[in-house]
Amino acid sequence: MIQYQRLKQIESLQAKGASDILIEFINAFCENSEKHVENLMRYQKSQQIENLTRSAHTLKSSSHLLGALELSRQCSELENCGARNTAETNVRLIKRIQSTQRAVCQELKSIARQRESLRAKLSTQPKRFG
Repeated sequence: MIQYQRLKQIESLQAKGASDILIEFINAFCENSEKHVENLMRYQKSQQIENLTRSAHTLKSSSHLLGALELSRQCSELENCGARNTAETNVRLIKRIQSTQRAVCQELKSIARQRESLRAKLSTQPKRFG
């Protein structure tokens, strides 16, 4: 579901001694993407198509950055066709986006937990000098 090369690119931005940049990106993405999915449904219900396409665009871009390419593709479809689609078609697409977003965040949060666990283990290990 995730293109791990994208995560490695984010990881390469890590400053020495700083908090884990990848965990920060993951947490921000999952929090913000959930809000965007909620907004998509709200904008569709109120027929705010311009806001719908803007929110789809934002979610598309951030998904692509983190390597969630299927989610990005789905958001692109909504962004490009939202104004032409029937309400029924948009709702189905938004529900697919919602399902994909949940799966992506589940995978990303698992990665974040593993990284946090490894950092905790490494910080409690005695330093060895050879």
